Amino acid sequence: MLLEKTWHVLLIHTDCEKCQAMMVELEKQKAKKFVIVVVPTRPNEKMSETAFPTFVLDNRNGWFAETPCVIKLSEGICVAVGEQIP
Repeated sequence: MLLEKTWHVLLIHTDCEKCQAMMVELEKQKAKKFVIVVVPTRPNEKMSETAFPTFVLDNRNGWFAETPCVIKLSEGICVAVGEQIP
């Protein structure tokens, strides 16, 4: 099952230079088990295509997150949070 493994979730803003640089680095490394989550900053925000599963949070809510943010999940539980690709 998906929750029986370790995954990383990368929170990004599409207009963030650091986030874009991290996306490029993930592509270069051909990182495995990464999911991208876009924290919207404007209505109907879309993400360009990536090699990773990508989701956009519903912008009807007020989302606040410092990005980029890497969340490490182990068996569905957050075990680490940071700003660097592990």
